This record gives sequence, structure tokens and C-alpha cells, in this order.
Amino acid sequence: MQAGPLEKSGHAGGPPRRSGMDSSGRARPRGAAGNAPAAWPQRQRRVPMPLSKHGYPRPLILKDGREVWLRPLQPVEDEARLFTFLGSLSDEDRWYLDFDAVDPEAVRRELLECNPRCVLPIVAVDTRDAVLALATLQRHHPGARGHIGRVRVTVAPAARGQRLGTYVFLDLIQLAVELGLRVLMAQFVRGVEDQAIRAVRRLDFFEQAVVPDYAKDPRGNSYDLVIMLKRVHRGYDDF
Repeated sequence: MQAGPLEKSGHAGGPPRRSGMDSSGRARPRGAAGNAPAAWPQRQRRVPMPLSKHGYPRPLILKDGREVWLRPLQPVEDEARLFTFLGSLSDEDRWYLDFDAVDPEAVRRELLECNPRCVLPIVAVDTRDAVLALATLQRHHPGARGHIGRVRVTVAPAARGQRLGTYVFLDLIQLAVELGLRVLMAQFVRGVEDQAIRAVRRLDFFEQAVVPDYAKDPRGNSYDLVIMLKRVHRGYDDF
């Protein structure tokens, strides 16, 4: 909650206080330099992500004509569907995830019981509610990185090559605009996720940095980590 006029100025309707004095007339404590306040200002509270205005569930049509819906992951209703989706991934796909996809507690902690103020899981489901893709938009607490969001998309093997991953990234970009984020970051393993790198480059993600030999495959081979960024516009003009 943002502070109102009273909280911002410290007074309302009375004579202004002298700089450096509190309400009782005593001098306020100062920092070591003599000018800075003794404590950092309180951070603004992070509000939940405004999903009601984003139009979920959102329909999509894949290249093969299948109808798919994008919507937030429901922690209770989608738990079994989520585990089925993760089970459809190959061992190598699961290897590159940010969590242990075969550990139910890790999955619950990462996706089903996550803080909605910081992490938003999105799923793409077919007409039978089977999960075909999983995406996350993670944002930081207010502060130096509060304007940055990190995104990741994983598509089921049976739905790859149908532009589903691209559609999900486009949805995350629009959601980032509505959240007021300014930068989106995505990380990929070069030599493993090259198709995803090419796809997001067409969405104006650019290669910001490469960390050599950062990731390893199950056999111990090293791969570079590619960090890609996208500058997010403040909004779209109506047309």
C-alpha cells in the first residue's frame, strides 16, 4: 500500500516541522555521514499479480488445429495433471529444469505452493485439461531488481513444433507489460535448447551474456549458458 499525504509528509494541517526534527521536536537519528537517515525506507508491498484483467483462460489454435487454453495453474485441481505432464518429459528434459521434477515435495514447493506475489505458473491445457506446456514468470521483491522478470517455458514432447512455446512466450510478454515490468530474462543451454533460442530471438530477446561451461548434461559434458533479455514496452497503443 502506498503512503498517503499524511504518511509521506508526516504532518497534515499544522505548521511544517523543521528539517531533522521528529513530532516531539527532538532531532532525528542520522547515519554515519550525518546527512543520510539511519535506516533505509521501507519497501513497497508486492501485490498479487492481476490475473483477472489478463483474460484467462485464453484460447489458442496450434498449427495442427488443436484447441489449447492458457490459464494459471490451479494448485489443487491441476496437481495430478501437472505430475502427468512432468512424467511425459524425457529424463534429459527434466535434467535441465530448475527443480527436481521427480520429487513430489520439490514440485509442490516450486509450483503448487509458491508465493503468488513472486512466482506465477501458467499452463496450456487441451480440451481434456491435459497439460501441454508449463510456464513460469518470476519477479523479484521491490528493490534494485523489482523491474525484472524471469521467464521459462517447457512444452510437452507431443506438442512441440506447433508454435505453442512461442504463443506462451507472447502471453508472458503481455503479462509482463500489465505488471509494469521493464525487462524479461530467459536462460538457455546452448547446444541443448537452440530451437528455443531461435524462437525467442524472433520475439526481440537479445543475447546479453554467455557463461562458458556453466551447465552439464547427464553425461558430464559442459555447455554454455546463454542469458537473453527483452526490453518490455510500457504498453500498446490501441488500433
